Amino acid sequence: MIKGRTVEDWYGGDYNQDSPRKAVHIYWQKAYDFLKKFALGKSRGSFAIGETNKEGRPLRLLDIGCDNGMLSSRLKQLGYDVYGLDIRKKEVAMARKLGIKAVLGSAEKKFPFQGNYFDAALAGDIIEHIYDTDFFIGEAHRILKQGGVFVVTTPNLASLSNRVRLLLGKLPVGSEIRLGSDMAGHIRNYTFPELESQLRQHGFLIVKKVSSNIMFPVRYNVPFKSLAIKLGDYFPNIGSHIIIAARKG
Repeated sequence: MIKGRTVEDWYGGDYNQDSPRKAVHIYWQKAYDFLKKFALGKSRGSFAIGETNKEGRPLRLLDIGCDNGMLSSRLKQLGYDVYGLDIRKKEVAMARKLGIKAVLGSAEKKFPFQGNYFDAALAGDIIEHIYDTDFFIGEAHRILKQGGVFVVTTPNLASLSNRVRLLLGKLPVGSEIRLGSDMAGHIRNYTFPELESQLRQHGFLIVKKVSSNIMFPVRYNVPFKSLAIKLGDYFPNIGSHIIIAARKG
């Protein structure tokens, strides 16, 4: 008999075993590139960076679900003053050792930060784990300054590969039926139009959207990998991952 667990037990455990590899995935790189342009002010018009930081200080960024701080530390190298939020004590401690201002807390509850405090926020592959996604997006909006950027990544239910899987009667990648050792704990599924609409409903303006790649898994060296990655920029709606940069209007 398969024994289930509560969602709270799952989030409290080490459910992200392959985070060191995820940090170098191309969908992380594309999210990173958004935030790099924002930090350098190269997209001044789109991101309205001049409205977010008038104090002459480093831009504050919150990595929601910061894990062990690997990605956060890369963002810190861009000059961000990086904060982190994670539910696991061990990962918070590891992130702090990397110089991240990480705090222990749940992304499903009110974030332990004051409103209008951050210039940027990153939700890397976390929204699919959230029960009340409206509350989650609302909290991201609350803690961001006017003009601040919110970068969200999540698996794409409508990817080309998932459409093929459905035609064959198979479960789409990213959709899960239980909290098992071979599962990632996903309870939400998104397509580009749905996430864009939800972000707009909470006062965000969509700045940019891309996908990591078309069809081919990005972690393996497969034929046409570079082409598949590039096609993710031009045909995001059928790409494997949703990557959206939105601005607080």
